[in-house]
Amino acid sequence: MLIPVSTLLRRPDAHLEDRFHFVGYCRWQAAESAAMEVSLRAFTQGQRVPVVTFGSMVYENAGAYMERFVRAWPRGRKVIFQRGWAQFPALGHPDEIKVIEKMSHDQLFQHASAVVHHGGAGTTASVLHAGVPQIVVPHIGDQSFFAGEVERLGCGFRVARKHWPEQLAPALERLLAQPSHATRAAEVRQFLAQENGPARATQVLEEFVARFKRNAGRNAQTLP
Repeated sequence: MLIPVSTLLRRPDAHLEDRFHFVGYCRWQAAESAAMEVSLRAFTQGQRVPVVTFGSMVYENAGAYMERFVRAWPRGRKVIFQRGWAQFPALGHPDEIKVIEKMSHDQLFQHASAVVHHGGAGTTASVLHAGVPQIVVPHIGDQSFFAGEVERLGCGFRVARKHWPEQLAPALERLLAQPSHATRAAEVRQFLAQENGPARATQVLEEFVARFKRNAGRNAQTLP
C-alpha cells in the first residue's frame, strides 16, 4: 500500500507492516496566472501577508462568518482571503482584505507570511512545501490529524472552528511572534525538497512487480 504523504508524517514510534510505504507527496498544481501575480503584487506591495483559505469547506452562511471576520480584523493590516467552496463574499476594506478565487497554491503562498487553512491533506502539503508557518482550523474528518501533525512538526498550531473569525488576528500575532515556527517551516521545506514522491512510488511498484514475478516463477517450478 502506497501512502502519498511525506515520510515526516510517519511518527517515529509508529509500527507499520512492511506492506505500507510512505513514498512522499505526489502533488499537482494548476498553472500559474500572470494576471493574478500582477494583482497580488499590487496588493502586497512586495510584503508577505497572511493568506486564509478553507478550500472545499462549505458554510451555510458564509456572509455571516465574513462579517464577523471583518469586524474583528485590525484596521491597517492586509490579508488575502481565498473564497473556496464557501464563496466568502468580498466584504469590508478592499485595500486591506483582498478576496480572490481559485489559483495555484504554490503561486499564492509565495506571498504569504503565514497560511490559515482547514487542514485538508492537499492544502497541508502545499503549505509545508511553501515553508511558511501555519494555523489550522480543522472542520471535519482527518483535518484534526493534520492539525496535530503541524503542531508536532513545530510549524504552527490550531484554532477552533467555532471562533476563528474573532481569534484569527491574535493567533496570527502569536504565530509570527515566535520565530521558531518560521524556522521549523523552512527546515521542513528543505526536507520535502529532497523527496520525490512519484519517483519513489514508481520504484516501490516496480520492486513489487519484480518480486511477484520471481515468486510466480518459483511456484511454477514446484507444480507437479
